[in-house]
Amino acid sequence: MTISIVTCPQCNAMVLSDAAHCHVCNHSFVEDPGRVAEPHALPTDHLVADDLETCRHCGETYRTGLVRCWNCGQFTRAEIRAAYDQMLKVQTRSLAQRVDLKELAPSVTTRTGPWKFEVTRPAASPEQDEAFPATDEDFDFELAENVQLEESQSATPKSDDTYALATMLPEIADEAAARQPSHAPVLEGAETGTDSAADRAPPPAAAAAPPPATMPTEAPSAEVAHSEATGGEVLLSIAKAEEQDIQQVRKQLREKGTFVVYCPMGCRVRVQERHRGKAGKCPKCGSTFFVPKVAPKPKQDVAPAESQIVATAADPNAFGKWRGWMEDVCLHTVVPQKLRIKADSLKNDFQLVDVAFSDEGLLLLTLVKTPGFLGSNLKKKPSVRQAAQEHLKSGGKLESLAVAAQRLIPASALSQMGMGQPSPPDVESLFGNIPVFGAGRIAVRLPKSPDATQTDYLTFSLSQFRKFSQALEAVLGMSDFGGNTEVPLTDSYNTLKCHYSDVPVRELLGVEYYQKDPGFKLQVAGWRCSGCGLVVSEDARKKEKIGGLNGKGIAKAKCPKCPAKFGNNPLYEVVAAAPEPPATAPDATPEAASTAS
Repeated sequence: MTISIVTCPQCNAMVLSDAAHCHVCNHSFVEDPGRVAEPHALPTDHLVADDLETCRHCGETYRTGLVRCWNCGQFTRAEIRAAYDQMLKVQTRSLAQRVDLKELAPSVTTRTGPWKFEVTRPAASPEQDEAFPATDEDFDFELAENVQLEESQSATPKSDDTYALATMLPEIADEAAARQPSHAPVLEGAETGTDSAADRAPPPAAAAAPPPATMPTEAPSAEVAHSEATGGEVLLSIAKAEEQDIQQVRKQLREKGTFVVYCPMGCRVRVQERHRGKAGKCPKCGSTFFVPKVAPKPKQDVAPAESQIVATAADPNAFGKWRGWMEDVCLHTVVPQKLRIKADSLKNDFQLVDVAFSDEGLLLLTLVKTPGFLGSNLKKKPSVRQAAQEHLKSGGKLESLAVAAQRLIPASALSQMGMGQPSPPDVESLFGNIPVFGAGRIAVRLPKSPDATQTDYLTFSLSQFRKFSQALEAVLGMSDFGGNTEVPLTDSYNTLKCHYSDVPVRELLGVEYYQKDPGFKLQVAGWRCSGCGLVVSEDARKKEKIGGLNGKGIAKAKCPKCPAKFGNNPLYEVVAAAPEPPATAPDATPEAASTAS
């Protein structure tokens, strides 16, 4: 069966002769004048009749805007067809410029007659092998009876398809000499640059025209210059030296103005001085860490007054160099893998410790390990605490303390200490702002050792935390610790005005921390409407009898300003402590005191 290739009259694409349609433009090679295209009618054609056009090739209808007809594949617009043909011409021209088909075709020399001749087929390049893959049919040929071929015995044959005849006729020697390579082989004299006259003289005709296939070719010299052989090692050593210099310069630049902090998971993070007071995410584990600010240095008096020395010696919380002492602080140990993000999930999981302050850092003392049977060990805590205080007051070593456990946090590591609950506004909370230690509790994250897998937290009530913050400022110089959170370090109020009497009504800020601290006593100063925000003082409420005499029904009482219910929104204030009576002199009599008044 003979298969030929023809060109499409529409797009000049090469297709098989038995093809019915062109694979490029879908042109039909079978002409049937008797066939009339029958358009396919649809029930909805009348709705889009204004948006339909008829194909000028097959007569089928199509929607306006199509580039090709959906039935025959022809272009619907002549200008699009012209642009497509122009694009194909540009592509064909660029392909012809990049590939020279004459260079890809094999060169074959043919000679007829009774002479013996040589047929040479040059070795194909890798590009030619890919363009024209060789098959077994390419090597099928027959020679005449008077032609005999044998494989060439040359040491360096040109290719696998090169054959030489047994003898060479003189009449074709001239043509063979013309076909030999123009370049001369590399000789020993070429290295020194001097050629003898005998080397430049042309050889005799009979000896100068050996067959191309049998002409020996000198192999390249195996000797390589020392500079070329060691050039790669020299470049490698230079590159290594430059890389070491670059790394050293980078290290010097990195060490200037930078320091290392630790994230909550214990990863080392190098930050710059400009990052102090800011929060960031660890590049290794993604946890949020806080870069502490520079703590001001405590003022050192050269010669303190005698009154200060006496006051320091009389301080009940001073034991030698330990100038602060807090009792029964809750210590929580949190393992991130076992953490449950749920309110009050860690509230009862704690151990009571005593905290001591000094210039060296914080000392955590666990006086008893377990409560014991019916709390028997808890009765020993006062005696153990007193013994530990006496030991520290006398300047004893920490290793010899008679306590269940102890931990010293050096002052250099206190920069890693931060707020855990509540977290600062610009720091992402590890607990998702959920009070896992209990509502109204304040948690402080302690520095984590590199080999530890858990994180320790100290939790305080509001009054305990104020003492803790003041001790950090007085002993270690860490001022305003926790001031970047919602914890009220001092009593803050929002002053409002009563709707009836126009008297000022003070609203205590951060009241949830006061309510959970038994050390504070609160009283109701007024009420706020949940609908319109109307403020009524407690005295005005009693006078107007809003919610009854005792105010128990104020949640369902009607607001005097809006139709909504008043709601139960009390405004608290801290009850001021009663002032102490003035002390009188021991020798003063009641009559003298009354006379002086």
